Amino acid sequence: MQYNYSKIVVKSVEEFYQKLQEGYIFSNIELEESKKDDLYDYIQSQPDSVLKQCSLGNCYFYGYGVSKDHEKAVYWYEKAANQGAAYAQNNLGACYYDGEGVPKDYEKAVYWYEKAANQGDAKAQCNLGYCYYEGEGVPKDYEKAVYWLKKSVNQDWPIALIGLGMCYLLGDGVPRNYDQALYLSKKAVDKGVERADEFFMQVKKYIELYPR
Repeated sequence: MQYNYSKIVVKSVEEFYQKLQEGYIFSNIELEESKKDDLYDYIQSQPDSVLKQCSLGNCYFYGYGVSKDHEKAVYWYEKAANQGAAYAQNNLGACYYDGEGVPKDYEKAVYWYEKAANQGDAKAQCNLGYCYYEGEGVPKDYEKAVYWLKKSVNQDWPIALIGLGMCYLLGDGVPRNYDQALYLSKKAVDKGVERADEFFMQVKKYIELYPR
């Protein structure tokens, strides 16, 4: 499935699930708070599929229609991930990375991120890039970090912009390029990435301190 990383507002649980079927990601679909309680029951009523399994996992993860339960979220993510669902593989990797519902395990996080990234999941490509940059679960490798962050940026996943911008700023895995670092960090600000404005100011200050 090709994923759509745009944010969208819907008016009903039926429309919510339809957008999931169209490739929108769960966390980017906005639904009225009062209707979120009905989402779990509606998804549960749908025919069995990897989309349904992953969506039930998301309901447990975010607490839509059920109490938050990260262990149950992992159960559903794993069912879908073992059937090759890239989105579930990335979510399962994130659970291992953060230690939510399972013991923290960077190597298992990388295992699932890589499976999803190789299927073209932009979020997983970003997550895998950061793992290579920090040396978490894999040996530190800036060139591989840049490889995966670029793939994610090229699919318009905004969080990867900061990581790739940092690589260009410091010359990690790529030749140092201040113009590119400024461009990527400013783009992250424009996309509304959390704390991107702080990073953009840090980039400008760094360039002032260490001019070309």
